[in-house]
Amino acid sequence: MQPTTWLQLVVGRPFRRAGHRTALVAAGLPLHLAVVPPWLWLLGTMAALVPAVTPLPVLLTLVVTPLLTVGQRRRYRALVGKDLPRPAVPGPGRNGKSVVRRLTTRALWRQVCYHAVAGPLFAVLDLAVLAVWAAALVAASIYVWIWELTP
Repeated sequence: MQPTTWLQLVVGRPFRRAGHRTALVAAGLPLHLAVVPPWLWLLGTMAALVPAVTPLPVLLTLVVTPLLTVGQRRRYRALVGKDLPRPAVPGPGRNGKSVVRRLTTRALWRQVCYHAVAGPLFAVLDLAVLAVWAAALVAASIYVWIWELTP
């Protein structure tokens, strides 16, 4: 193996498909940020000591969670090419027992924890990745800026 070929393999490996991975991160940012406003609303109502309004952000998060899960599944199907399995849903029904059954499933609470707890943390990481890419583009073009802005 020639040294240049080995060097190209070692240096180029981390950057292979980097744009594709960054697109996956950028597409996840709105989905990860979607639960931040209800949590800010929840913190605001708890700080204001308004007990009648406090359950509304939690209910809103429970309502939005299946939609966010569908968005995440579509994002992975479109950008990664993998189908994530559908979460298990109890049988159909519109009575009180079916609502309680749906609210007590582990799959629903796993989704709620992902979107409500991990989602905002992933949003911070997404923003950090995009900020590093923006800084890298600025750093890569610094000599163009110096050349263009010299008097």
